[in-house]
Amino acid sequence: MPALLAVCLLVVGQLTVDHDTAPALVMPCEAQQFIENPDLTSPPYGIEGDHMGRALALGHWDDDGVLDLAVGGFKRIDTGATLPSPCCGTGPCQNGGTTRVWIFLGVGDGTFATTPVVEWRGNDQRDLFGGALEFIPDVDGDGLDDLLVGAANWPNDPIKDVNDCTTGFIRRGRVYLFGSDGTYGPIGLAENCATMVFESRVRGARLGAAFTASDSFDGDALTDLFLGAPGSPDSVATYSGRTHVLLGTDLQTLTQYDDCSTATPSVIVEIDPAFAPPLSSTGNEDRFGEGVANLGDLDGDGDDEIFVGATQWVAREVNNYPDCSMPIPGEPCEEQVAVGAGFARIYTWASGAVPLLPFDLPTSLGGGQFVPGGTPGLGHGEAFGYAAAGRTDVDGDGVFDVCVGAPAWSDGALDRVGRVRVYSGAALAAAVTEADVANAELYQVTGDNDRSMYGNAVEPVGDLFTGDGRDEFAIGAYQDDLCGEDGGVLPCPEVPCLDANYTLPDGTVRPWQGMNQSGSVYVVQTVDVSGGGHRGAERLRFVGEAKRDHMGFDIAVGLLTPSDSTPDVVVSGMAWSLAGTSIYPMSEPGRVYVFHGEEYPMANRWGGLGHSLDGTDGRLLAWGTGEFAQGADFLIGLENALPNANAALVVGFSTVYLPAYGGVLVPSPDVSFGFNTGTTGNLNEIYTWPGAVSSGSEVVFQWWVEDAGAPMGWATTAGVEMLEP
Repeated sequence: MPALLAVCLLVVGQLTVDHDTAPALVMPCEAQQFIENPDLTSPPYGIEGDHMGRALALGHWDDDGVLDLAVGGFKRIDTGATLPSPCCGTGPCQNGGTTRVWIFLGVGDGTFATTPVVEWRGNDQRDLFGGALEFIPDVDGDGLDDLLVGAANWPNDPIKDVNDCTTGFIRRGRVYLFGSDGTYGPIGLAENCATMVFESRVRGARLGAAFTASDSFDGDALTDLFLGAPGSPDSVATYSGRTHVLLGTDLQTLTQYDDCSTATPSVIVEIDPAFAPPLSSTGNEDRFGEGVANLGDLDGDGDDEIFVGATQWVAREVNNYPDCSMPIPGEPCEEQVAVGAGFARIYTWASGAVPLLPFDLPTSLGGGQFVPGGTPGLGHGEAFGYAAAGRTDVDGDGVFDVCVGAPAWSDGALDRVGRVRVYSGAALAAAVTEADVANAELYQVTGDNDRSMYGNAVEPVGDLFTGDGRDEFAIGAYQDDLCGEDGGVLPCPEVPCLDANYTLPDGTVRPWQGMNQSGSVYVVQTVDVSGGGHRGAERLRFVGEAKRDHMGFDIAVGLLTPSDSTPDVVVSGMAWSLAGTSIYPMSEPGRVYVFHGEEYPMANRWGGLGHSLDGTDGRLLAWGTGEFAQGADFLIGLENALPNANAALVVGFSTVYLPAYGGVLVPSPDVSFGFNTGTTGNLNEIYTWPGAVSSGSEVVFQWWVEDAGAPMGWATTAGVEMLEP
């Protein structure tokens, strides 16, 4: 398996972070279950534009103790809806019909029922009902999780001319709260099924773009809601943004309806500052509330802290993409903009929601990156705060840490590559100065492909790999491309399932469609580096199966089999399509993949240790794959070395980090092998382990290549470690 990742070098303080090794690939045909769109029964294989998988959530809809799955779709076009519009380029405008949410019950063996027990319809065309989902602690008192569903673009402006891209939607936004008892369905109008509906009265507020909940925020054990409305206040031109706080004591006073079988609408709760005091930003066009997440307890007081991201802080530019491509997922055509740098605040409870840190955070937590002017895309910021994950202890200190996605970050050469910035929760909670917050950043991990949007989703996955007390986390990159930028720069590797066929319910066999914007989900592990720092190592990469699949638009992680202790990963492929071999035409009904965690941790653990030294042609790549066991084959690879050069593979059974020839010798020099790099500058060396391998064994490799273009005549790869837990 050739190395697939382009190399990216970041400097975080004095810590150098490399992408030097390729994670193990998990191909889509290896999924333990495909959850098909319920419309996927006959040609045209799903209602066009369903985008099933826009949002995912795991929770307990019924009382059998097994996790159930909620799946949202958006931009649905009902059969016969052909609304041409300049907003949609040359194709039909995807704003006909209503959006959907389905619930699939878990059956206890790590899979879900193939037929949903619930299907709710949105209440307006293109309202983005199902664009955000989260199971939350019990609100209605039945002992089961409840479900929040966002419809950030409700209502569609009734006077909008579909042929006019300039007329704005009303987009006040709604959040639907469904009390889970497992009996709703199979089809119902959301407004008549919800326990209650929270509705903004502010034009353009987009209430429900993001939200979270906690029953451990203010100490009363009641569930509190945090509802993002990134378009508030009432001027469409400002978009400063709010996040409304609904305390459990107030929720208990509301009249509740709970009978989807009738035509009785749910109680409508108007969200305004008097009823739900907002957490606010004062900056123009900040979109404060575009990212909202429960981080868990950071400061040790037993209560959760809440993250709120403002993705457009600093600056915002009009985006004149003629095809209305989407740098901001879910935005309607006429609101396409180049995003700002972004910032975030973390809130704690102290007789009211107050920032955890005693100063404003736009210049401290993240602070983002913004380059004014330039080409749309490259001239924008990183959208820091679009996604965040807490409840994950990546450094093993017993305190939850914070992972923040910035999917529109650009590295200066590639557009919207994306990155995730990882912060020590303990250091954030103890911070006094802005320098303390800057020093709380543990490391960054970045995408590698142009427009990959790495960091559009971030999700904790628990201690999946090594049992070393440090949690891993998953990163979505929904426009990633396994075969290189735009499907043509790098050759597709020889990997399992590349030529696999898929048989649909009606017997139709569908071939593999290629990798352009198929999307990826990366599972990242924190590893130690010399000098006491940390870095992120990508261990797994789940990849999409079809062009424009958008694998990883959302991710959900949980124990799908109650008797199992290994987290399972549920991944959306929201734009998966049956037909076509190019981006258009495609029906994009979407599908969902279920991967069982116990199937994927490798018997051996490959990881990068950094300290590469560039040669004439830039960065040298080292990588490894194979089993670390007696009699098993493994492979050590070298790429991008100077052709026809002398090379040495240094092998050690520990690390030494010794200065050598302007670089760093990572492994102890216990064994070395000599090679010539040949005409390509690439080597693939296969070896067999001769003896038994005990738990805790470690082998470290590093390539050294004679190269006049290096500072002292030798270029090196990063060190590569192979561990047996």
